Amino acid sequence: MPAVTPLGFLGTIADDFTYESVRRFSSAVAYYLGTNPPKRLMVFHDGRPLADAFARQAAQTLQQLGAEVFWAQQPTPLPVAAHAVVGHHADGGIFISGGTLPETMMGITFLPKEARPLSVSESQALQAAYQAVGETSLPSAPGSLTAFDPQDAYLQQVSLWLHDTLPEGIGKRGRAKVVLDTQQGAAVGYAEELLERQNVRSVHLADVQPQQQVQVAPVNATNALHVGEAVAAGEGDFGLLIAPDGAAFLVVDEAGRLLTPCEGLLLALYNLYHLRRQQGEIVLSAAVSQGVARLAQAYHQSVRLSAPGFWNLSAAQSGKTLTLAEPGRLALPALSQQPDGLLGATLVADLAVALRKGPRALLQEIEEEIGHLQWSVQRVEMTPELLQQRQQRLAQWQPTRLAGRRVVAQQGFEGVRIELEDGSWCYIRLLDPAIQEIYAEGPDEATADALRRDVEAYLSGRVAVSVSS
Repeated sequence: MPAVTPLGFLGTIADDFTYESVRRFSSAVAYYLGTNPPKRLMVFHDGRPLADAFARQAAQTLQQLGAEVFWAQQPTPLPVAAHAVVGHHADGGIFISGGTLPETMMGITFLPKEARPLSVSESQALQAAYQAVGETSLPSAPGSLTAFDPQDAYLQQVSLWLHDTLPEGIGKRGRAKVVLDTQQGAAVGYAEELLERQNVRSVHLADVQPQQQVQVAPVNATNALHVGEAVAAGEGDFGLLIAPDGAAFLVVDEAGRLLTPCEGLLLALYNLYHLRRQQGEIVLSAAVSQGVARLAQAYHQSVRLSAPGFWNLSAAQSGKTLTLAEPGRLALPALSQQPDGLLGATLVADLAVALRKGPRALLQEIEEEIGHLQWSVQRVEMTPELLQQRQQRLAQWQPTRLAGRRVVAQQGFEGVRIELEDGSWCYIRLLDPAIQEIYAEGPDEATADALRRDVEAYLSGRVAVSVSS
């Protein structure tokens, strides 16, 4: 039986991700919510082949169980789906997406009525419902099935928010042209329209470099390289990449160089704080650049740290939360609690147009306020046995110095975040399946690299606790 996580469940098509498993997951949603009174539910899919067929199965299953079903028949980005669930006062939604998974895989997730990410306890309850519907039959009482298109409502609300939050006297003082890569995802069409409404014309990577094979991945170095080449060749003022599900974004600067996910996030937040003068708490992933926190504090925002993952960020927010943020992902609870790469990319482009500067020049302006920090991340796959050994070592670790600097704080956020006396920090996360993540940041690349090396030396057993501390 597939494991249901806050991200839903993922599976291999025709193996554990089948029409039957989609029918069963949809039935589990109905069981979890209860069928009396009938529920209003929505079904969405992205642009991955077969996603529409699986979505049809989900919609028909929910209809057969008596639900009032609204089915978006066109590929839909995740933030748009979340907006539709809230806007239609639905009891929830099902989102079927290949996202950045290998082409042989597919995922399905449930959005509750607030369209926020599920908590761990909610996903466990859904897992129990998934098991229960395999052992019992739900009563059948045909409901209704209505096709709808969520695009106009999403574009209208986001555009209205962008317009209403721009202070008087700050008009659009220029135009820009960007090289856009939506990685063959559901964001195509949405991104172009949002950008055009902010005086930004987009040209697709596939149009300026038709000979290149567009890759699908969450942070795709190959695509970013091609976008950078197109920018350097004069095809655009800078570049934007949006993940296939519309949740994450990346920025390529005016020289064709890829910015880190945290640098792109800095630019989007600089728009909110400096240009739009928005106020409120910001909930940050423990893996986000300290520069993001410094920027927020420079504009008198309160900052709260959380474990990575938008289900954790969403759970950590308060009533005054302005933004939820982790590397390359941004959400405004006023619009949605799901990460919105469409909005993040639009905020970056809007800032460049309003201030008539490219992304790199804008970063230099920000760094004059908050100082420069070099952020980096390392992800390593390993055997389950090695992962377990490293988890045990990490649980015992209490270092006093790293990279030649004194440790001043150590906190647990589904991993360990260690802060040093000069503002440098590292965050270590060991995940199932067996993946090790080490985030590090310092005033320069050498410090960030030294931090990662010291952490890896300890986790690998090359350095004993007494030596490391």
